[in-house]
Amino acid sequence: MKVENVKKLLKDVRKKRPVLACINYNSDTQLISITNAYAIVQEKSRTQINETFNLNVFDLELSQDKYPELENIKKPSHNFESIDNIEIIVVDNKMYYKINNNDSVIFDRTLVDNSFKCLTNIVESKNKYVSLENINNEYLGIDNRKLIYHNRDTDDFVLVLGVIQNNY
Repeated sequence: MKVENVKKLLKDVRKKRPVLACINYNSDTQLISITNAYAIVQEKSRTQINETFNLNVFDLELSQDKYPELENIKKPSHNFESIDNIEIIVVDNKMYYKINNNDSVIFDRTLVDNSFKCLTNIVESKNKYVSLENINNEYLGIDNRKLIYHNRDTDDFVLVLGVIQNNY
């Protein structure tokens, strides 16, 4: 994971919930995970370590706090649908992604973009991640209020909760 981008994603939650200022490494799954309660980013570790731990990205200290269980949140329901259309809209001077012309749920563009920028594989590839519009849609879909990206080849996973917007 790109630590400078992880810090951007986690900066607002580090005082409210200190464990969320951590990168979690799970030795059983070999997944590196972060969450700010609105987005989840997971990446397969390049090196196997035999111990599970939480490392605070701001002070580089280990935390003994229990990290949130992310697997139940990750599982998509039967409503998972592919993405055919991505549009950038502005609401109250803030940019959002509107997907498949769905007016009821939109996704905070900054949150989505910062989440994807945490992934090492996307950032270091020739097709550097710039915005949701240039990501491989084969791995991208929506499920109720969740934007989900799961690249099964690399085991990269991003989930972002949508914002319910009735009138904009």
